[in-house]
Amino acid sequence: MPSHPEISYAGVSLPWKTEMKYLGFIFSKTNQNNINIKYLRTKARRKINALKSIAYKTYGPRTKDLISIANNSICNLFFYNCSTINKWSATHLHICDVIQTTALRTAMGLPIWTPNIILLKLAAQETLSRKIQRLATQFFLKHIAYGAHSPLYRNDGTSSVKLTNKDSSALEQILSAFNVDINHIIKFPITLDCLNIKCKIHTHSFLFQDKSLPKTTIESLFEDTIRTHFSNFFLIATDASKSQQITSIAGTSSTNSFAYRLQHLNTIFSAEAMALCQALDELPNDEDNLLLLTDSLSVLQAFANLSIKSNKIILRLAAKIATREKFHQNIVLLWTPGHAGIKWNEKVDNLARRVSESDLSIQWVTVEDIITQLKAHAENQTDAAYRGSKYYATLGDIPSIQTIAPWLKNRREDIIIARIISRMIVTPALLHRFGLNDNPLCSMCKCDNSIEHILLYCRKYSLIRQALCHRLHVYLDGTSTFKSFLSIICASQHAIRAFFSLLKFFDIC
Repeated sequence: MPSHPEISYAGVSLPWKTEMKYLGFIFSKTNQNNINIKYLRTKARRKINALKSIAYKTYGPRTKDLISIANNSICNLFFYNCSTINKWSATHLHICDVIQTTALRTAMGLPIWTPNIILLKLAAQETLSRKIQRLATQFFLKHIAYGAHSPLYRNDGTSSVKLTNKDSSALEQILSAFNVDINHIIKFPITLDCLNIKCKIHTHSFLFQDKSLPKTTIESLFEDTIRTHFSNFFLIATDASKSQQITSIAGTSSTNSFAYRLQHLNTIFSAEAMALCQALDELPNDEDNLLLLTDSLSVLQAFANLSIKSNKIILRLAAKIATREKFHQNIVLLWTPGHAGIKWNEKVDNLARRVSESDLSIQWVTVEDIITQLKAHAENQTDAAYRGSKYYATLGDIPSIQTIAPWLKNRREDIIIARIISRMIVTPALLHRFGLNDNPLCSMCKCDNSIEHILLYCRKYSLIRQALCHRLHVYLDGTSTFKSFLSIICASQHAIRAFFSLLKFFDIC
């Protein structure tokens, strides 16, 4: 008898498969992780070989573009299934990091012995394994924000999918670090009625909305506009404020006002939109016509381009307006230039700025702001890891290649500056370090012929060094360090161009 019974469909026998691939991921009866890492590694190697064919051309694509290719074509192989890959073992995740560093070395033209920590700092990248784990956390955060529209939840709001201990722990750590309660994440509206609102938005419809006009003119034109077009509207003004310590919102009308402190995680964009939401909850009376004033042009532009992919706080604002429109209320959003002498703006701005730590707070936060903070935290981790390494004492705060790319002319210069910054440019001392040269000493000075010695100390290049110092308006004597030298040449376009104009006389490339 056959080991597996044959299955037929419409008279055709279906072959038995021990594994299947679905959405780029292989499912198997055996160890799926091993099979998937082998498949992804093979695919990544093919892409790295293709990258090499264009990266080794001296005047080919620029390094910044090759780094983008490495991220978007090679590293992204691991991003689509990040919520699954983040559960792999440390050994498998280490393989992911090796693939990333191999691709980045190829893109930047750096030798294999370049330390990974310098490589990631120059490329302004976080380690691939850490990025996979961050993207997995972002994946679950987004589904939390989708609420009833996510398969993580049933229609009654209860959980339909239980996260693994690893995912649940990572999510709790992130939310705890940002002091966010999972129940205070702003969720997608339950219904899609908010996408069909009839609310009018005026950003450049009236003369007073020209901020280049004098303040007195703007104020006068605003009053005329209100009398002419909105005399039968109930006016509500909102504003937000964000300092280093406090994020706050405020709203005011002719009869009432409010001011609250927000989660500091919220951006000023989210705060401005939240102020409009809060105003609709607290300030309207029984009037049918509401005129909402805000000085946030970005919020109104986002609201004018409303879609299912809009920021969750914009969708919440749309949902609140849609609810009021069902009761035949006419709502108009009007942009008013900030700090232009309009009394409504000045009043609500003062209310928002006077909010202190002791005032009432609103804990709502958008998932988009949490993700923004996660990305910023990842960048800080890369910088912190480099600053804590032994290389920081020698190299100092080195710039990323993307930062100085506009000052360089071609791929050859990209490679040279990356190798000089990382101290990986070919010199006798470096070759001797890896057993590729028998004599590491300078023939004139009788000391290690390293990049520091050639650029800063060697007597053979003293005249060239003087010419460079003259162009840079600096003085480099025998006590200068390589770290200070890098900070000088990477400080401006003028310094880099002066350095490259004389670099050919140093006999190092």
